[in-house]
Amino acid sequence: MSSTYFAYEQETLRKLQRVELEMLQEFDRVCQKYGIEYFALFGAAIGAIRHHGFIPWDDDVDVGMTREEFEKLRAVPENEWRDDLRLVAPEDADAPFHRSVWPKLYKMNSVYEQSEFHRKYRLREKNCKSPIWMDIFIFDRVANLETVKKCERKIFSLGRLYFYLKCHIKAPHDAPFAFKVRCWLKEIMHRVAHLVPRPELWAYRKFRREIAKHAGEMLTVYATIVPEETIALCDSPEKMFPCVRVPFEDGTIPLQKNYDEALRRLYGDYMQLPPEEKRFNHPPLELDLGDGNGYVVSSDRQPESARKESEGQAQDD
Repeated sequence: MSSTYFAYEQETLRKLQRVELEMLQEFDRVCQKYGIEYFALFGAAIGAIRHHGFIPWDDDVDVGMTREEFEKLRAVPENEWRDDLRLVAPEDADAPFHRSVWPKLYKMNSVYEQSEFHRKYRLREKNCKSPIWMDIFIFDRVANLETVKKCERKIFSLGRLYFYLKCHIKAPHDAPFAFKVRCWLKEIMHRVAHLVPRPELWAYRKFRREIAKHAGEMLTVYATIVPEETIALCDSPEKMFPCVRVPFEDGTIPLQKNYDEALRRLYGDYMQLPPEEKRFNHPPLELDLGDGNGYVVSSDRQPESARKESEGQAQDD
């Protein structure tokens, strides 16, 4: 069964941004109460400086913190969080919807299934759908930039292995034959690996051990989608901290002290608006904001048809 994807209507995108803003504000409240230092990353950081809020077309929130600060965050009592929010780490056994080697904060009564993800992957548990999330990228210690360049691809590969062990791999019907073959091989690996319980935990532990081998005085993020970001984000703690707070929507958020330098390494002249064809976001196949109104779709689709189409494809796969 073929899928019809939809881009956001402006009203829907703004509602999603408000949900994510509420999550960020709760995260900020907890961090401030327990003295935990974090900072906005990527599009959230650009939005804070260039727009004093979300980038108009952006649909997610990314933050960063050191491994030491994240351990403090993990120690925060569960009842400190708002009832519908849950902090999840890669090693947590009861979070089948989690599929990355970086932790996330989830809004548990919501659904956010990305169109592109749905075309290629399926989580192991049936009818398992991802809630709306906020990414938390962990900055680990590293000796120097040259060390990062030597080891980041191996570490990145272990992070991808974790992902492949959490998800079934499927080849889109319109994919080239060579791509389909790679998908089939990954799916065979996935099924063989799951002859033992939780093979992704082995991959994650190996990922962490490999990072620990190269520890030093610098900081970087090994768990990103693009390995080159690991190099661009490498910095000394003295340049990054203490963080500075800047306006964001109707409040403030922290940025690393040298945010301008870091953003220019990643994006060049980030104050210049990109052309419209490069204004990317992640339009979902299914979106439930958790506000009691059910699925939200574009004007040319009905919520029930969107839900049936998604469920039908999952069965067909």
